[in-house]
Amino acid sequence: HETKNMKSWNVVAEIKGSSKKEEIVFCGAHLDAVDITQGAHDNAGGLVSMMEAARVLALHKGFYKRTLKFVAFSLEEWGLIGSFAYVQAHKDEMIKIKFMWNLDMAASAGAAGLGISIQGRPELVPYIKP
Repeated sequence: HETKNMKSWNVVAEIKGSSKKEEIVFCGAHLDAVDITQGAHDNAGGLVSMMEAARVLALHKGFYKRTLKFVAFSLEEWGLIGSFAYVQAHKDEMIKIKFMWNLDMAASAGAAGLGISIQGRPELVPYIKP
């Protein structure tokens, strides 16, 4: 995708599922940072967490019923450009996504001090409380 004379790419990895391979469990993180920071917290914490999860889960290929997809989105700090471009290019896939976990600033404690924050879906909070 292009914006303001810049080219950028998302990075995608996938582990195919077995019996329900058409269904997708999605994990995403953005790989860019605000230009006045080094990006160590936002979003190296999220990106490295996603990459490590992908590495560990890939050791058990064939175990998962659903397809696991990992996407590092570019240009998120410029207006969610990478994720919008991904959705535009994969419209038919959106209905197949059963769960999406977005890792942004994964090393922080979060608003509730749990390390996880839920935005827009308060009914999910009971599922993550200790």
